[in-house]
Amino acid sequence: MCLIIYAPNGQEIPKRHFWQGAQDNSDGIGIMSQDGVEKFLGRKQTKRAYAYARQLVEANIAYAVHFRFATHGRISRNNTHPFEIPGTDHYMMHNGILWTASESTDELSDTALFARDVMPTYMAWKESRDDAGWKDTLALEADYSRLLLMDAASGKFDIINETLGDWLNGLWYSNTHSLAMHEIPRKSYFTKALSVGLVQRPSSIPMASGPTMRPEGSEDYEDWFYRARSRELRRTGFDWHDTSTWSKYPIPGSWDDRFPLSDERDTDGPNYGAACSDGDDDDMDGVQQYV
Repeated sequence: MCLIIYAPNGQEIPKRHFWQGAQDNSDGIGIMSQDGVEKFLGRKQTKRAYAYARQLVEANIAYAVHFRFATHGRISRNNTHPFEIPGTDHYMMHNGILWTASESTDELSDTALFARDVMPTYMAWKESRDDAGWKDTLALEADYSRLLLMDAASGKFDIINETLGDWLNGLWYSNTHSLAMHEIPRKSYFTKALSVGLVQRPSSIPMASGPTMRPEGSEDYEDWFYRARSRELRRTGFDWHDTSTWSKYPIPGSWDDRFPLSDERDTDGPNYGAACSDGDDDDMDGVQQYV
């Protein structure tokens, strides 16, 4: 799923968050700030990446760190975030899966293609018109992905789909999958317990078939699902990169084409992975095993 942590005003990212983010998303670390862009590839580079982030903290420079989990495009320096937006002074980090995934190659990930082919239009809109409409439209274009943009000239950051992430102690996290349960801000994705001592369960809502595992009408189910699943998977040593273990942990819905639903819609079009909206109870098949 990747992870972006944005530290305004040069705030320090807790070391345990940095290390856990790198462990869960071990396909490259990228750091961007007005000081420049640095990329670190390989598990042994985490220490160097953290040391560089500490330098930015000491210099009181706002910065952002991207921990990559490769879903499209090979593990390489070129596919490590951030990506420069052609013809501009802007750079982009991304968390999620974009519609350009259907056109991605080993050399160019979905994010690399989006930064190259889509983002220049939005940056031109931003520069030519004094309104915030470009952010709202870009949020729709990115679907449920989180984007973090940086103007290298001014050092200003813009968060797209900010509400899909979480602010915690002055830092913005694109997701909280790598945080300890007690550190995660409480949200309203649980139904109210009927009596003291009842186990809280997720609301019954249609299951999504899209890459972000998001059910229609909910902003929070994805976070609940991944946190509930991660508690079990961390105990078993599950690893997304070990394909032999995928079949042991079936996921309701489709994530990165690994577990497609039998009723998948529009698999060849730009709306591939659109959320199920028929309200069929069958969309929840298999969910209860994770509760």
